[in-house]
Amino acid sequence: MNIHRLSKIVEGKVITKNKKEIVVRPCIDSRELVDDGIFIIIGNVQKYKEEILKKASVIIGENNLGKNIGFIQVEDSIKALKKMASYMLEKSQTKIIAITGSNGKTTLKELTALVLQSKYKVLKNTGNENNIIGVSKTLLRLDQSYDYCILELGMNHLNEISELSLLTRPYYALITNIGTAHIGNLGSKKDIFKAKIEILDGMDVNNLIVNSNDYYLKQLKCLKVGTRLFSDLRISKIKITLFKTSFLIKKDNFKKEVILNYGGFHYPILIGMALLLGTELGIDLETGINTIHHFKPIDGRLNIIKLENNNYLIDDCYNASLESFSNVSTLVKDNGLKKIFIIGDILETGKYSDIIHLKVIKKLRKIPNSIFWCVGNYFQKHQKKLKNARCFNVTEIINLISHEDFYDTIFILKASHKFNFEQISETIKNKY
Repeated sequence: MNIHRLSKIVEGKVITKNKKEIVVRPCIDSRELVDDGIFIIIGNVQKYKEEILKKASVIIGENNLGKNIGFIQVEDSIKALKKMASYMLEKSQTKIIAITGSNGKTTLKELTALVLQSKYKVLKNTGNENNIIGVSKTLLRLDQSYDYCILELGMNHLNEISELSLLTRPYYALITNIGTAHIGNLGSKKDIFKAKIEILDGMDVNNLIVNSNDYYLKQLKCLKVGTRLFSDLRISKIKITLFKTSFLIKKDNFKKEVILNYGGFHYPILIGMALLLGTELGIDLETGINTIHHFKPIDGRLNIIKLENNNYLIDDCYNASLESFSNVSTLVKDNGLKKIFIIGDILETGKYSDIIHLKVIKKLRKIPNSIFWCVGNYFQKHQKKLKNARCFNVTEIINLISHEDFYDTIFILKASHKFNFEQISETIKNKY
């Protein structure tokens, strides 16, 4: 590819011609920049300027880095990134599997990747790269060797999923549920539903898979997974404890029990969705179920860890919502061990903040043998409504854990990501 062709792709203007051959491996992260590759400037990259200038063949951005190197000037770097990502997707001919929903997106992404990797070469977005920049960054990594690319799509406002769908043109999409996450921005669950089904803007509704147990999603005419009789893949006989999840999978004439050595009320539906997608793409249920047994819970997302002194850590602090608080509370309710809930506020709940936190407290009050260490304005505001509750900051909790010994205790970490409960998780794991 020459620089003039590249400039047309990103709708830019050639300011300086390249002296090196162009290797069509674009990136926005200097750590991923290959020799003679293409670098797109997103944000402030001055710290990595010399490394970029040394390795890149062409730089694309709004402002030049100031050296004699191939440079294409664009009016909007994000728009240029999207154009480049779209080009890489079209060039690779990889099919996109898109995943969205209020809860469980990352877990479903990992489960889906496991199933599809039994037959295909798969790329997936990493970490929390589920916005327009993160998704575009993943698309830049595509080449013709990949069969499928699994993308988690996030949003906190209307039209974000639409933009992502129109960019990625999903071959199949999966929606986990419609919950209260970001309800402060969107106003109601009905509007959250509208935002999530924007996924259809760039795809065929016949290739949509949803959770049929969800009040809003069950209304859609598409493929469904759930406990309801009309589901295309049905889940039944669900049994959940802290250390075991079992359920029956049924599709057509196939029936089999799935047993996992960890608990979680979200697993049966999410696993069913991954398996149904697999059957749509030519992977039989037996093979799919066998691959699921290799799944390991993700850090910060209902990860149950056995510790010394008969202690346990439930690390569920990556994010928080009313639904996820309810799930983890139900999971530990009947366990006889002492429970220490370390909880932080649910953010982005807007005018519903008091209502949602009071609903969480109502749920927590029903759990016996529990104490509560609270962080955040709303749990502090309603502390008196929760028996055995005390308010701290993160540093105080870390000091408390460090200087006291605990036995026969389940630590449950649950908060919005902003509270940085990862520090508490590491303190507990290091001590026990």
